[in-house]
Amino acid sequence: MKSPTATFLSVTQTIDGYTVLAFLPFLVVAPTLGLVLSRRFSRAWSLVTLTIAAIGAIIAVTIGGRMLKLTSWGRGDLVLSWLFDRASWAHVLEVDRTWVLNAVLFMPAGCLLTLTTRRPWITLASLSIFSLVIEVVQRATRLGVADVSDLMANIVGAAAGMAIAVAMLRNAPTTATQADNDARDDTSDASA
Repeated sequence: MKSPTATFLSVTQTIDGYTVLAFLPFLVVAPTLGLVLSRRFSRAWSLVTLTIAAIGAIIAVTIGGRMLKLTSWGRGDLVLSWLFDRASWAHVLEVDRTWVLNAVLFMPAGCLLTLTTRRPWITLASLSIFSLVIEVVQRATRLGVADVSDLMANIVGAAAGMAIAVAMLRNAPTTATQADNDARDDTSDASA
């Protein structure tokens, strides 16, 4: 079994300086865009900002950092045969380091987007399509390898994040319940 230090080092090898640099525009844009969207959709500014940042992190890790390296640009293709390769599907649920990292990368986006939109199934469908687009872009630009296993790990991560958000929303007090509790507290304070 790997030590915690070895695990941390293997994760940080995935996130290099180019990835951090690719994430900076999202850190600049997320607060402003979050403010605009939170006013429009009556959601908390911090929630919308974190949602944008989580999606930005996915783009930075999967595509952005590699684009800045400019070492692997090349002529890719838009062939989708990798989606229908039986050999790829046979190993789709073999969990390894890359699979876990892909799932963990999509969990915050799944959770935060569900909390922001309050539409869990639309969130899962959107992040599934987003994952497919990332895989196709990686294939077309040769910035990565299009892999069915990555696609499934991303969807599993988004689904896990969605499930966490649904549990949070179900256990959160409703506005009416919170108002009743506040009224009871005020009544008990007045009678005491």
